Amino acid sequence: DLPKPGTMTKEEQKKVVRAVERQAQNFKIQSTSADVTKQALVDLYRYLTDGNFGYIILTVHDSVIFEIYRNKLDEVLPNIKAIMVDAGQKIFPGLITPVDIEVSKTLG
Repeated sequence: DLPKPGTMTKEEQKKVVRAVERQAQNFKIQSTSADVTKQALVDLYRYLTDGNFGYIILTVHDSVIFEIYRNKLDEVLPNIKAIMVDAGQKIFPGLITPVDIEVSKTLG
């Protein structure tokens, strides 16, 4: 429940203002991250389907799960990393986009 207008103390008002300011700053970061991830997904989809290398299976926040044909793995992994790094540059030139890749036979 929100307090009724005029019932908050000055300290409570300052606390609310600080919380709103933090949310506004965080929004910029999260929306930029979402834009980079979406750009990477589009670029990766095109790369994987055009080259018949595999599929995007799942995304969780800024993680992407792929199924890549085993015989294409060595060729595809460096390109996946480069595509994801380049997606950051497309959205925000100069942005450093760290990319970590893990390989597993299962999702576990």
